[in-house]
Amino acid sequence: MIYWRWQGAFDTLFGMMLTALLWLLPSLGAPVLFVADAQSASITARTWVGPILGLLGMMSATTAFIFSLVERAEPHFARRSASEAYLWNIFSENLLWFGIAAFVACGASFMAPPFSTSMMMGFTFILMMMGICISKFVWIMRKIISQRVARALANASAEGR
Repeated sequence: MIYWRWQGAFDTLFGMMLTALLWLLPSLGAPVLFVADAQSASITARTWVGPILGLLGMMSATTAFIFSLVERAEPHFARRSASEAYLWNIFSENLLWFGIAAFVACGASFMAPPFSTSMMMGFTFILMMMGICISKFVWIMRKIISQRVARALANASAEGR
């Protein structure tokens, strides 16, 4: 439970650790897993502006949909439970990071290479945070769907009696 209470800080630290590992391990003899140079970073930023804005819009629409779903009269797994606050914190964090990523991608697409190493590490960090946010979003949506499936199965078995 401590993760969910401090998930924003844990996710940021985890993103920083992943970024540091991707940049430091090759210098310690590990295989190179992530290659980026100034030219590819600029092209990638231009390519990712649209998808990141799409993710931001999807996350906003999903947040609004889940908010309306929680307020409906039918039982909902998150209503009046400790998990409801965590659910909104996750959506809030995801919206924050998708917004930051959109601004960074837009800014980087107009910047002239070469980028400094610290900027490249910053881009890598944003990419890691996008991965964390997308993973958490998928996990939440699967939890919501599993609740609906369980309810549908319970209704089907009750009707079959």
